[in-house]
Order: sequence, then structure tokens, then C-alpha cells
Amino acid sequence: KRLFLNVGGTHYEVSKSLVDMYPDTLLGSMEKECFYDDNRKEYVFDRDPDIFRHILNYYRTGTLHYPENEGLVKYEEELSFFGIDNGDLEEMLGPCCREAYFDKKETLIKVNAQTDGDRPSDEDRTLRERMWQSIENPGKDACGTSFFYVMLFFITVSIASNVLETIYCRGVDREEWMYCGDRYPKSFYVVESACAILFTLEYFIRFYATPERWFFVKSPMSIIDILSILPFYIALMMPKDSEMNGVFVTLRVFRVFRVFKLTRSSTNLQLLGYTLRSCVRDLSFLLFALFMTVIVFSTIIFYAERGAPASHFTSIPATSWYIIVTMTTLGYGDMVARTTFGKVVTAFCCLSSVVLLTLPVTVIVSNFNNLY
Repeated sequence: KRLFLNVGGTHYEVSKSLVDMYPDTLLGSMEKECFYDDNRKEYVFDRDPDIFRHILNYYRTGTLHYPENEGLVKYEEELSFFGIDNGDLEEMLGPCCREAYFDKKETLIKVNAQTDGDRPSDEDRTLRERMWQSIENPGKDACGTSFFYVMLFFITVSIASNVLETIYCRGVDREEWMYCGDRYPKSFYVVESACAILFTLEYFIRFYATPERWFFVKSPMSIIDILSILPFYIALMMPKDSEMNGVFVTLRVFRVFRVFKLTRSSTNLQLLGYTLRSCVRDLSFLLFALFMTVIVFSTIIFYAERGAPASHFTSIPATSWYIIVTMTTLGYGDMVARTTFGKVVTAFCCLSSVVLLTLPVTVIVSNFNNLY
């Protein structure tokens, strides 16, 4: 006898004796009769047909396959729906995908442990705990959502103001050109003051609500918050025409750190951060190998070009600039190999850099897929 299955609009046909071999699953039990459509004469399941294809192969071969392009949570939900125990996956998964599945599973557990933790019920939370959960999870209540969009708006305004004040505008007499920041100092000062005061208020709200204040103070995002508002308060305390004004102008560059405040508002940017953090060990080795390669090629090129007329290769550190520009295929042209041996080494450097520079990308993409 044959069973006709309609899974998400895709039709499958399977032997009844085959699914009866797994009575603990949905298709092998009488529970599947709840999904039988008398008019269509088939079992209808509103589930993912792509994942079900692998589930059906499990009935046929006794081995599960995990498609790495599918999300881990979604895959486990489909297995659970069709009655396949997730606890036995170590034995059921094929050797081709077992390692990839458990690597992604381990990474997901670590991410959930960092982001979720043990969350008490709303009734048991104090005001600080409710504020912290509302700030950290803005989509769960109206206050958190409002806080999220207000901060997002002012971060965007602050970044735009920081960019626009460096653009040239016509001066008062319409004949000379000057920076927009110098042309409209009051307008930009009002915007900067509003943003700095709001960011300061945000910092103290987070400091009050955080469950672990010392951990919050020394966290990277807290340091970014401090650096982004520090120039504003230094300017307030510094008298005009002070000798330290030059130092203050240098400190204003720290306002660019407000860009990183967007990572709090974007789950995708947070995912990128988790990805880079998870592959630090692998990238460290690759960067060390890249550094050694630059040193080796720099040494060879330096001694090959040292005797050439009008050579710009004055030292190995100076030659390292040439090697880095060559390996990244920028080719500014400020330094060029003139000897035949130097050109051969440069060509070999170009070819080897294709492999060396793609390895970090491969590591990052692999870790990103595991997290995603």
C-alpha cells in the first residue's frame, strides 16, 4: 500500500510498510490520520517541503542528513513535528553532516547563553530588571520600542551632523567657501548638545538598570559610549583660545565612535560581532602567517632592489608598504620593482596573496553560517 503526502504543496509518495517501521514517529503512528484529507485522498502537512525531503530519506535509509543551508532551529522544529527525537541525532545523522550540525548547535547554545540567560517572570522582576530587559529587548514592549527608535534617530542625526559640518558651504559674503560647521556653528552646536545630553542620559539609565554594573562599565560598548560623549564635556570645561584647543580638536575624532552605538540597535550587527569573536583564534593564526609572509617578501625585495638606481626601497619596513599594497592589489605606483628578479618575486607575491587573503574570508563566512 502507498501513502500520498502533500507537504507544503509538494507531493510525495511512500510505501506504508516503510513508515510503519518507525511507529514512534508521526508518519508511522495512527496520529497521521488527523491530517488525512478525504477529498484529496492524501495526507496534508503544512510544513517545509525542503526539510521534509531529508526526513523522508530517513525512513528509507535510516540515516538523517542535515542541510547546512537550513537554520538549526527550523530544522529541529521540523524533526520534532514529525516525531523524530532530537536527542538521538548523534546516532541518526550521517557522517557527512554530523560535525557541521553539532558545531552549529554548540555555537547556538553559547550565543543563547550570552544573550538570554535565566529570565524571571515579569511579576518577580524589580524596576531595574524590567528597565534592563525593556532596553535590551526593545521589541517586547512599547517603552523598549520607543526607546529604541528615539536612540536610533539621534544616533543617525549625530552621525549626519558630524559628516555635514565638514562639507564646504558659501560664506556670508557668498564669495568665499568655508566649512558648514564654521558657517553655522550655533546650529551644529545645538544638535551636538542635544545628542550628547541624550547619550549621557542613556548611559546613566543603562548604568542604573544593568544587573552587573562593574561588568557594564568595563564592557566595550560602555567604553564606546564614554568616548562618544567625552569631547562635548571637555569642550565645556576648556576656556576659549586655550593652548589645549588643538588637543580638543584631536579628541573630536572620538565622536565617530557613535557609529558603533548602532550595534545595540541591530541584531545583524550583533551577529557580525559574535561571528568575529568566535573566529578570533583562527584569524590570529592566519594574520600571523600573513605577517610572516610580508616580512619574507619584504626582505627579498629589499635586497633585490637595493642596488637599483633611484630605488625607493630604503629599508625592509619601507618595503613592507610595497608588499602590503601589492598583496591587496591596490597598486598605488609610488614604489615599483625595477630589477628582473624583483619583478619575478613581486609576481609570485601577487599570486600567493590570492590564497592568503581568501583564507580569512572563508573562516569568517563559515563561522557566520554556523551562527546564522
